[in-house]
Parts: sequence; structure tokens; C-alpha cells
Amino acid sequence: MTSAEPAASSANTAENNAADSASANASASATAGELLGPPGAQIDVYASPSTSANSPHYGISGDVVTIVSTTQGSDGNTWYRVKFDSGASGWISASSLYAY
Repeated sequence: MTSAEPAASSANTAENNAADSASANASASATAGELLGPPGAQIDVYASPSTSANSPHYGISGDVVTIVSTTQGSDGNTWYRVKFDSGASGWISASSLYAY
């Protein structure tokens, strides 16, 4: 029975990877998003896809943005280039954006 356990675990891992891949594809094709955070929280909008970049703009949680592009940052996180209705644009980490 011990040899069957790793096989079952591998099958579950394959299913989880497929689900994660589907989620990633949905996010990658998203065209809009909403900033996430506590009500009224300021969300930094970075000049480049990195938390070490300067943050010349900020949005407020709940703001709706247009997603222009997406990339993998040097920090290993997914980043979205977004544009606000005001015309301001910049990069938001995936952890601060609900993409749809």
C-alpha cells in the first residue's frame, strides 16, 4: 500500500497543476481588474514590475483599472501594467489586484 500512496499523491499534484495553469491562463487574458485591500487603503502603483521601483502613483482599494499587459517580475511575482481612468498608469502586483 505504501507504493500506491505516492502514485495517488502524484495524480493529485497533476490535477492541482492543471487547475493552477487554468487559473494563470484566465488571469493572463484578463482585461480589467480591481485593486484589493482594506476599504480606503492606498495601493502603490510602481514605475516598473518590482517593489524596489519607485511608486509615483497610488490607487485606492476598489478602484477599477484596465490591464494593459502582464509580466513575471524579478521577484518571481506576476505583475500587471494597468491604466486608470485618470490616465495614470504603472505596475501592480498580482497580490494587490483581482484580475477579471
